[in-house]
Amino acid sequence: MRIRTRLTISFGLFVALVCSIAALNLYMSAILRDKLDSSISYAQVLSFWRETDFAFARQRRTIDYYLMFATPAEKESFNTQGLLIVRKIDEFINLIRLSSEAKDIAVWRDAYRDYAAAVNRMFSSHTPEETPMRYFEQRVEPAMKALTDDITGRIDDYAIRIDSIEKDIAARTRKSFIFSVMGGLAALFLAAYLSVSLFRSISVPIKTLEDGARLIGSGDLTHTIILKRAPPELKTLADNFNSMVSNLAKLQLQVVQMDRMSSIGQLSGGVAHEINNPLTGVLGQAQLLLEKLPEDSLYRSHIVKIESAAQRCRKIVRSLLDFSRDKDYNFAPTDINQIIEETLDLLSSELQSKSIIVKKDLKPVPKVMASPSHMHQVALNIMTNATQAMKTGNGTLFVSTYRSGQEVAISIKDTGIGIKKEHINHIFDPFFTTKDIGQGTGLGLTICYGIIQKHSGSITASSPGEGKGTEIIIRLPIAKI
Repeated sequence: MRIRTRLTISFGLFVALVCSIAALNLYMSAILRDKLDSSISYAQVLSFWRETDFAFARQRRTIDYYLMFATPAEKESFNTQGLLIVRKIDEFINLIRLSSEAKDIAVWRDAYRDYAAAVNRMFSSHTPEETPMRYFEQRVEPAMKALTDDITGRIDDYAIRIDSIEKDIAARTRKSFIFSVMGGLAALFLAAYLSVSLFRSISVPIKTLEDGARLIGSGDLTHTIILKRAPPELKTLADNFNSMVSNLAKLQLQVVQMDRMSSIGQLSGGVAHEINNPLTGVLGQAQLLLEKLPEDSLYRSHIVKIESAAQRCRKIVRSLLDFSRDKDYNFAPTDINQIIEETLDLLSSELQSKSIIVKKDLKPVPKVMASPSHMHQVALNIMTNATQAMKTGNGTLFVSTYRSGQEVAISIKDTGIGIKKEHINHIFDPFFTTKDIGQGTGLGLTICYGIIQKHSGSITASSPGEGKGTEIIIRLPIAKI
């Protein structure tokens, strides 16, 4: 699955969960808001009925005082309180929103008006047949009791409703809190899971790419980056990277081969011109003499030696041609002194022709884990450069080996033209050369550098300045046998 798709799905899931939690919270909030509105309305109605009950009780006391003392002032007090009760009822009916409650209060108000009219008639009855007390007992008291019971019932009913709503609100609030906490934890867990999953799906392949790039950067062009579980983009990147490294390895082999052929081609061309043609004549004449001389001739042993030497020279020429061919790295415990000796033997004719003196100081050193053919190439390339640097001849080539800690060091020093200070840091750069046009490719030391890196070693160059020679030091780790 592509990274963009994973991000889209992860973000979509997280947003969907958060939106679901938010929607449910909004739904619960709407229900709680309705419950709170109902509770407030019921509380207003309950407060109204309690105030009405209090005012109604005061009126009852007024009636009791009238029956006991028959004072006209009680009648006026009753009517004043009645007007206040009716006015309050009318104001409350216009205030409350619940139409059913307004209708119930209006019904109670009408009943109260009938009750108030009956009380006023009681205040006016003074006949022996219909005394105020008798009228009260027959007409007023039943209506008073009915209104009182109605108020008490309504107060109890609304108190129960409010209590029920408050319990429901408390329960819903608790459930909403629990759900919010659980939803938040679920969202947090989902976010953590998606983040870790997405992080691992990207970071692990990137770490593999980083490690592979580090190995390849250190010179291991045989390393292949394999991503088992990775987004398609990273797999494509790894495939392209592997293809690039493969092409780079092929290019490196081509460059090595080109430089090898350039160096060995010059040497083998000189050998073919200087040795091969005369060698054919010498070998042919020696074989011809051996055929004509009798077995007991005194000269036969000398001719056999001549033929043997010529065959040895032919073998050297063939080894030069074999050496010029491309070879894979075949690491094995290698005697570096032997590599130096064999390389000096290959260059002996050129050194002698230029009157270059070779001073060797090859100390007994441990073997190194190396590819002999490639180390031959390095030694031959550096010594050839040193020989060419002593243009006028009559120079000295110093070659020494010694142990340095857990490494074997090879020092190749000449008394040639030296290297300018501003050039010393560039001699291992590809195509950098100080030779005349047509005399060098500028790849020899670059290839040597790559080969030594392949051997987990190091190669450095130093020069006191122009005309003071150059020293190349190679360090290779000791083989663990």
